[in-house]
Amino acid sequence: MIDDMGPIPPPTAEAKSASMRYHSARGACREVRFWLILPLVLSLLTFVFLLVVLLAYYPEFARGGNFGIDKTPIGQGFQWWALFVMLLPDVVAAGTILSLLVWVHAAYRNLDALRGKRRYTPAQAVLSFVVPVVQLYRPGVVAREIWTESDPSRVRGVPSSSWVQGPATQLPIWFAAFQAVWFVWFLLLFLRYGLLIADWEIEQVLRLEGLQLFSLPLQFALFWAIWTFVGRAQRRQDERFQRLRLMGLANDPTEAESKRAWALRDGFSDLHSYCGVSSPVGASPPGVRPGIRRDHRRDRRSRSHPARRMARAAPPLRRSSGRRKAKPRRCPNVERRCAPGTRWRLVDRTDLGERRQPPVVAGRRGGNSSRAMASPCDHRLVVARGTTL
Repeated sequence: MIDDMGPIPPPTAEAKSASMRYHSARGACREVRFWLILPLVLSLLTFVFLLVVLLAYYPEFARGGNFGIDKTPIGQGFQWWALFVMLLPDVVAAGTILSLLVWVHAAYRNLDALRGKRRYTPAQAVLSFVVPVVQLYRPGVVAREIWTESDPSRVRGVPSSSWVQGPATQLPIWFAAFQAVWFVWFLLLFLRYGLLIADWEIEQVLRLEGLQLFSLPLQFALFWAIWTFVGRAQRRQDERFQRLRLMGLANDPTEAESKRAWALRDGFSDLHSYCGVSSPVGASPPGVRPGIRRDHRRDRRSRSHPARRMARAAPPLRRSSGRRKAKPRRCPNVERRCAPGTRWRLVDRTDLGERRQPPVVAGRRGGNSSRAMASPCDHRLVVARGTTL
């Protein structure tokens, strides 16, 4: 409930940065899950492939024959197939790691928009997964911050400091499985390259099959932990963002935006002067008083409405009937507008040798006899005696 949460604290100095807009990482979460399924399936196929090879040559190995597989008719070209099958899951696992790092960067960056606190920058959080020494402890810290600071039940920006806000039991399992599988994968890569360079014998295949069988439970544990952690953490961030948006604090990094959202949430308007009022959630901030709740983005009378912006940007429509209407022009000596196409013909009855003076605008009727008719407009110009036009 919003009514019992108390007044909303003002945003911090970091919250005034323009780079704290919330961008949901749901797309990156789906990519992580896709790249988790693919290497797991390929690892199972590798295990089945090696198992078929062992079953095919087990009778001869049981009789005490240790021989090179590449020298048998079935094993012709076996090394190249083994190279392709066993290294393909590792190549795909690199895509899994890259997709996971993309999601970690997006989720860790959203902590600022969710009014949470973080210890590192998003770039440092990503590098902590690949730096050899730092990856022993910092990935767990980054995962904990993503989980705890995305708690939807604490939407006022108060940082949480415990692991008890939700089901967080997968975090220690995830971190332990991450470290174990990381070590085992490097060990398997080293052994595979060594076995592929050396002569293939049945004992080497058995040893490789044992390593592959030992790594499968660790891979399952790692993939399950990453799957659940990424999915639940992403749902927590989206839910926290929805609650912040209901409270008017989402995507509003500045104090003015936060104040306006606070006012619109409870039916207040910040378009008036300050008036001390209070509501069930606390006293209103300065500059807020009761008013009409109005959304200018949906009000067609507002100049900022998209329909009005499009109408202003669109070119004027031509008239479909008749010829184009001429723009009326202003007469040179009269304040009124005359019809288009009017020609002023001034008739002078004075001597042409006199000095020229400017004409004077007079009334419509009456006056002395020295008057010039402006035709066809019904305006009369009074010309002083002794004036030449």
